[in-house]
Amino acid sequence: PDNSDAVQPGFPAALLWEFRVASLAVQLVLWAVFAIVFGVLAQKLLAARADPAGTETAAPQPASALG
Repeated sequence: PDNSDAVQPGFPAALLWEFRVASLAVQLVLWAVFAIVFGVLAQKLLAARADPAGTETAAPQPASALG
């Protein structure tokens, strides 16, 4: 089949390579930001579910202090 979108002869290979590397870098940054943002949001959501009343639990006492 005829592909009119193919890279035409004489097109600079260095320019095509730079575009591909830049596209990959943009994808990496995009997915890293998504992962960080959703990770922080999920952590806040799960922390809120674990402590629905908003009270902090007391730190566990060492066994020697209970004695």
